[in-house]
Amino acid sequence: MARIADYASLGKIRTVFLLTFCAATAFIIAGGLLGSLAFLILIIATALGVAGAAMIHNYLDRDIDQIMERTKKRPLPAEKIQPVSAAFVGMILLGVGLSLAFYLSVLTFAFALLAAVDYLLVYTWMSKRKNPLNIILASPAGGLPVLAGWSAATGSINLLSILLAILVITWIPNHIWNLAIIWSDDYKKAKIPMLPVVVDMKRACRCTIATVVILFALTTYLFVGGYFGYLYLAITLPFSLALMIGNLWVYRRPSKKAVYGMFKFSSPYLAVVFLAMVLDLALA
Repeated sequence: MARIADYASLGKIRTVFLLTFCAATAFIIAGGLLGSLAFLILIIATALGVAGAAMIHNYLDRDIDQIMERTKKRPLPAEKIQPVSAAFVGMILLGVGLSLAFYLSVLTFAFALLAAVDYLLVYTWMSKRKNPLNIILASPAGGLPVLAGWSAATGSINLLSILLAILVITWIPNHIWNLAIIWSDDYKKAKIPMLPVVVDMKRACRCTIATVVILFALTTYLFVGGYFGYLYLAITLPFSLALMIGNLWVYRRPSKKAVYGMFKFSSPYLAVVFLAMVLDLALA
């Protein structure tokens, strides 16, 4: 059981659940049938692909994970899993996930492949250790599963699917930059130039506010634009307002404790918003 738990940790199980949920809800919003074969294959493909990419990412980052307090107890730096095993399992899972995506449609496969390329090549390999905007460059990898889910249901994408993907992309910097503020000393020690490492806390908080304002505007526009109804608004508006007000308060009184509170508060945001969409359509 410990072995299974180690591989689950290596595959970033919470990220797997979140991105798979977003892909699955996009499939349903697009009109796909809940419980259909395509729906089940999409869930498996997304989960395996995200887990596989995470394992490969952890394999490539194992040197810096040994340095950082936040990550040194992960399976690879703690030597619970051999690096070659992590890389092998990761490649197998990613390969199976991409193969299943190809079975669904060429477009679904293209989005899944682009997500893997963005996360592993653009972010992990090219920008994480060099560019303070690394998270901006990594964020499309989080939004592309939404387009994969939508295209699995319809064989195409439209403006709504793009807006949903942008919603995910916009949430990621706020969430990760808050984490980087909390662990800024860790990132400095590992020489990772996260934005909150190369600028002061006040300026970093200003950047997170910018993403939260965009997130609020986009979340609200999905109602104003007529895509979703009053149930969606009733669920998302209080959460969005609280998130924006909370980040403004942190900007006025910056501290790692306050930032940690906003990090935890923002964690379920995407799940709540996407669930609100499904409920609104189901009960309309």
